[in-house]
Amino acid sequence: MSSLNEAHDRLAKAVERLELAAGEAPRASDSEAELVALRDRCSTLEGRNDLVSRRLDAAIERLRAALAE
Repeated sequence: MSSLNEAHDRLAKAVERLELAAGEAPRASDSEAELVALRDRCSTLEGRNDLVSRRLDAAIERLRAALAE
């Protein structure tokens, strides 16, 4: 009977740890909102990257033209 009590205690402690872990886990709505925010930030950064790339290409072309003269 002692090993049954020990098994029950271990099970109770395991369930308690799982409940604590579940309480600390991020909620799906929080994760979804974070994902939307990150996608928006990514889109903004992609736009800026495209703009900088075009400006650099134009500057390089101007330098090439100046050097060719």
